[in-house]
Amino acid sequence: MGTVKVKENGSVGLWQLFHAKLIHLGIDPKQADWLVKWAEGFAKSMKGPLASRSAADVLRYLEKTSQAPNIKDWQIKQAVQALQHLYQDQLDVDWARKWQWDKA
Repeated sequence: MGTVKVKENGSVGLWQLFHAKLIHLGIDPKQADWLVKWAEGFAKSMKGPLASRSAADVLRYLEKTSQAPNIKDWQIKQAVQALQHLYQDQLDVDWARKWQWDKA
């Protein structure tokens, strides 16, 4: 897999900053690429600002994604990791610090 392709829209800065944050946290750049892809997929899954979304929105996305054909358990765990980093480390949303990510 190559690097994450960045689209020319208002969210370019967010995804570049998120990728840089993941690397700063010690995540391998190739792994960070995939985490950004998962976060982007969640971002596109519904309308509205990312910061306004709830734990229920995240859970709904993960449940729907887990039912897709050819999705493996490790991919869902990767998606959980991506969204946890997005909401805790990048967006610093209050509910994300309290949510039990390991139970998602």
